[in-house]
Amino acid sequence: MSALTRRAASTGGTSGTASTAGPERKVPARRGPAAWRKVAYRRSTGPTFIEALGSRAGRRSGPTFERFTNDYLQGRIDLGKNTQLNYRSILENHVYPELGRLPVNRIARSPHVLGQFKRLIDTGFTYQRLKVTRDLLHMVFEEARLEKMISENPVTRIPLPPEPLGEFCLPTAQEIHALAEAMPPHLGLGIYLGAGCGLRLGEILAANASCLREGNIYRLKQQWTKHGEFGPLKHRLQGEYRDTPISDELVSRMEEHKKRYGVTPGGYYLRGMRRECLRLRFPQGAEHLRNVPLSHSSWANAFSTARRISQVRPEVNTKSLRHFFASTAGSVRECGFWRSFCGAVTHRETSG
Repeated sequence: MSALTRRAASTGGTSGTASTAGPERKVPARRGPAAWRKVAYRRSTGPTFIEALGSRAGRRSGPTFERFTNDYLQGRIDLGKNTQLNYRSILENHVYPELGRLPVNRIARSPHVLGQFKRLIDTGFTYQRLKVTRDLLHMVFEEARLEKMISENPVTRIPLPPEPLGEFCLPTAQEIHALAEAMPPHLGLGIYLGAGCGLRLGEILAANASCLREGNIYRLKQQWTKHGEFGPLKHRLQGEYRDTPISDELVSRMEEHKKRYGVTPGGYYLRGMRRECLRLRFPQGAEHLRNVPLSHSSWANAFSTARRISQVRPEVNTKSLRHFFASTAGSVRECGFWRSFCGAVTHRETSG
């Protein structure tokens, strides 16, 4: 057998006898730059086209910003559920559409990061929301720097517009009473809880009969979030609480409310009306109310209606009730109202 015949037989050719050296091996065709460009073009509309390429250049680029950020947030077990939801809302609605598909180590301070914040400012982001976004991106890129994926954090010292002067409207005692009278009767207690205990909106909606302690101490443990679930207090961990001294009159109002409208099986005061009873302007008793706390949107609608009916200044909102509590606690001008409604707490320490 000649050398040409032996070579053809060993490679499975048609010349000579059949090969007995084993199964035929399929050698993949080499993919040149043109072939890779075609694959990149076909995959360019997908979020992870670089990983789909499988080339060495793609592996050097690392994960996309969206994938890396999602993995980072999943590992942050110290973040509360509301914080996670807020972060993901910002990312999915405003950050991922622009930066999500880019590899982490390809995102530069300019034009990517600076351009991102310029777009957020143009869309009307408030200063507080811009600050939250900057802190979030700084944490993500700092983690990438610690993982040796980037050499420096591109979000460091990102400038923000000057913070606007924070001015709030402080309601008077007469406006507090007028709002409580104009609210639906089963929700009027919420006005006094905000002004008499300094509660935030979620804390007002989570007011519970079990919060009353001996010595007229109101112990708050949780808040009702806008997502329709309970969560820890702001700036506190799960299980931590805040104690506030309250007056005898406020305690009597809470007991009167419980006697007239009842509470949920869990003991919560403020409840929305049942769907089949919405035709009623005001409920006549507890049988018209639901067994879950009132929602944020229902409170906002009731508050705005009461503000219009009572002709209270439009600048007054639910936060103003907390400002009233903080401002009149040591005020001499409102001392008489404070003693009759909120109690004399100037000599007692209010935590939180």
